[in-house]
Amino acid sequence: MSGGPPSGVLLPYASAEGRIVTDDETGMVEHTRVVFDRGGFPGCSDEDRAGDVIASLRADLLPL
Repeated sequence: MSGGPPSGVLLPYASAEGRIVTDDETGMVEHTRVVFDRGGFPGCSDEDRAGDVIASLRADLLPL
């Protein structure tokens, strides 16, 4: 998660799914989905996501 705001994981947390905290709070599974959807770069814009580089990185990733 480099290049963005500070982030962390809430501990202890009473759920089986961990929580990631940046400028908002997201579940670990949802965060992982976003990372895979953006080719490993969760902070990229929708414009970047539509480009050839991100498309090539996402090409062989299976949906979660």
